[in-house]
Amino acid sequence: MGDHYRDPFIPLLGEGITNTTLDRPPQVSSLLLKGIVQDAKGRMALLTSGVNSYILRGGRLYDGNNKLVRGIAGVIKQESTLLIGPDHTPHEVFIKKTL
Repeated sequence: MGDHYRDPFIPLLGEGITNTTLDRPPQVSSLLLKGIVQDAKGRMALLTSGVNSYILRGGRLYDGNNKLVRGIAGVIKQESTLLIGPDHTPHEVFIKKTL
């Protein structure tokens, strides 16, 4: 139940994404934090690379198909996430404030 939802960050009309794009993990430095939500199970962070969307929950990153993205872990803070990629360098991503 709830395994396959449409990715809200990908337009309904537009170019398709190839499987090779989905299989490649994103560059940690290219991810943007769209928001942080909380439910009864804990907090989740919504991230995007501009092409694909990701969810950080339980310290693990999942792609739009709810598939684990290996090599990238993270911690959700109050208004940011701390992501650690394959090179073990931490990268903090903040929610972009719009005026």
